[in-house]
Amino acid sequence: MELFFRTKRQVILTDAGKDYLIPIAAIFTQLDDATTELMDKQNLGGTLRLSVAPVFLARWLMPRMERFQDQYPDVQLEVSESINKIDFAASSTDMTVYFGDGEGVEKHFLRNASLAPVCNPTLLKANQPIRSPDDMRFHPLLHVAKRKDEWHDWLTQNGLN
Repeated sequence: MELFFRTKRQVILTDAGKDYLIPIAAIFTQLDDATTELMDKQNLGGTLRLSVAPVFLARWLMPRMERFQDQYPDVQLEVSESINKIDFAASSTDMTVYFGDGEGVEKHFLRNASLAPVCNPTLLKANQPIRSPDDMRFHPLLHVAKRKDEWHDWLTQNGLN
């Protein structure tokens, strides 16, 4: 019994082929799902779930994304932004990039980060310019809520209390 006709560029199902496909379509779907799952387990493709600091995403990762996809076309990237440490046991995240010591996880040092204060010049008072780190005591110091220790670290690095 013929189930399909083969032409130069396609395969066309016969009426018998169409009828036969109805009860076996679920088997093909199950076979495809099992193959995809096996490939994911063997790291031959699949999804890589990244959680990265927003600055790292914008300045380093995004400019390299196209090159990564060209090299690894079978890898689907899912990227989320976070400055918090990830609990890998409770998350589907595979890898994270953040600032810190990486305590309790496998870690790879990427580079030193340096802190530098910035100021909108229109906020400076004429009678209280900032010429040295010590001059900053006359101005409010703003910080990222999740990284409250940065001012302490910067002031300590510059010999100030």
